[in-house]
Amino acid sequence: MAYAYVKDGANASNGNTITFSPTNSGDLLVVCISTSAGGGSPTVTFTDNLSDTWSTAQATVNDGNGAYHSIFYLLNCPAGITTLTATFNGGTPGTCNMVVAEYSGLASYIGVATKNTQASPGTGTNAITSNNVNVSTQPALLLGYTYDINQNNVSAAGTSPLAFTLRYGASQNTGQAFEDARVTATGNALANFTTIHGTDTFTTFAVAFAEYVAPSIAVVQSVNGQTVSNATDIVVTINGVTAGNTIVCIASYFNTSAGGGHPVPTCVDTTYSTALTALETPPGVLVGTVSNLGAGIWYLPGGTVVAGSHTVKVSFASAGFNFTTGSVTLVEISGLASASPADPTQPASAVWSSGSVLTASSGQSLAAPPAIALAAIAQHTTVGVTNAGFACTGFTDVNNISNTATANFGAEQCYEIYAGSATPSAAFGWTDANTNGAQAVIGVLSQTAGIVTLPLLGTILM
Repeated sequence: MAYAYVKDGANASNGNTITFSPTNSGDLLVVCISTSAGGGSPTVTFTDNLSDTWSTAQATVNDGNGAYHSIFYLLNCPAGITTLTATFNGGTPGTCNMVVAEYSGLASYIGVATKNTQASPGTGTNAITSNNVNVSTQPALLLGYTYDINQNNVSAAGTSPLAFTLRYGASQNTGQAFEDARVTATGNALANFTTIHGTDTFTTFAVAFAEYVAPSIAVVQSVNGQTVSNATDIVVTINGVTAGNTIVCIASYFNTSAGGGHPVPTCVDTTYSTALTALETPPGVLVGTVSNLGAGIWYLPGGTVVAGSHTVKVSFASAGFNFTTGSVTLVEISGLASASPADPTQPASAVWSSGSVLTASSGQSLAAPPAIALAAIAQHTTVGVTNAGFACTGFTDVNNISNTATANFGAEQCYEIYAGSATPSAAFGWTDANTNGAQAVIGVLSQTAGIVTLPLLGTILM
């Protein structure tokens, strides 16, 4: 995702601390310090109120004109930093200017351009310039920092070859200014500024940071399991799973029981005794009682998935219930949020009375794509009727079972990956309208934790 500027802050009255509003978790902080000599060459160490360990982009350097400069940064900062403190050897210099910038969406440090000191650069556009920094990864943030030894303001950010945005230094009268631009090509890049104080002396730096680039969502593998023998459980094993990937279990089934009704099955990774979380709420519950069909989706978030084999069991917790017929597919997916890719809070259901298409639709636009929609249908036809299978436009099958004259049950389980805004909807169509009922479900897993859940149940009863 593209980086975003969050806020900045500065010290007061040549002090050695910056106090500002609390930081956001995961952001980048960059601190630029320019001082006079004070009690000697003012080597700096840097920390914050949470005692984090900061990294050095530019160790203290003398610009040759009585000023010393340092640049520090903290990637993936914790929430709640409110105070930054610099410690100088020999005490705080008489002149001490400190500014901090906070950005989101940045993953790693690339490099810094060594100081470029200019005496009387003039007032021409982009006359104040840094040296080049090699931007080896793109997209990236390029932060330009300059200091006017006479503590005058700059008048404008650089405009070419990169179009910068000036964030600090137009009116603060500290001599400090910083700007940023997004770099979308690898190679050398520099920062520049414009001033009306063309006879002053300026020292300029450029620091580059790589943006966070989300991995693509991909279905790595899928494995099917089926029963037609009134089993109490359906068990499927998926091998060679990569640690950190998400495991999804999709079930389509038809149950019978001595007492009737439609219980809710459970889904457990028996290898690690871990229950999977239902993507739709409640999972696989039929609206109506004509046909004991169900379709459900469960997931195991990547943060709990270890490498190797996983055996998953779908079963009825209530005694006396069986799967007359059922099909379960395990799907391994990469690129999803590791902790909580879904938050099932918007269930819905619908009953149709006719037709040979059943649509399960979220009815809502994705809040934070990319995302993957998973969908399933379970259908029960009249005995002796053959159905040639299902078709869900735009979705990719991981399982498709045709009804036959002897096994009057059919199922389709499928997915679609969305890179941008969309309203996920799965329209299942079949070839024969002579059906006793059908149950469909759709749910969405996102690349961003806890952002979006779009489950919906659809039912046809005839």
